[in-house]
Amino acid sequence: MTRYSLHTPYRRDRSYRLRTYSQCFVGSEAVTFMSQKGLAKSREQALEILNKLHRLGVIRHVVNEHIVKDDYLFCNVSQKIRLPCNKQ
Repeated sequence: MTRYSLHTPYRRDRSYRLRTYSQCFVGSEAVTFMSQKGLAKSREQALEILNKLHRLGVIRHVVNEHIVKDDYLFCNVSQKIRLPCNKQ
């Protein structure tokens, strides 16, 4: 079985309203990734999994204003979780 992490090509620095958010991903891209890689049977199930990770404190909205949504919202891995950097 192949192991995946949140270190996908989608995780990178992003800007919105003149502010840059470090090493974040877009909620809808994470949903697509999980669906395409077979980590979830549907977009709805992918969103459920991502929100469970949100409730557990593994991932979060960059300014803590939203749960994970299948939308263009930035999320990142919690600072409490240490993962190696995705250098490309």
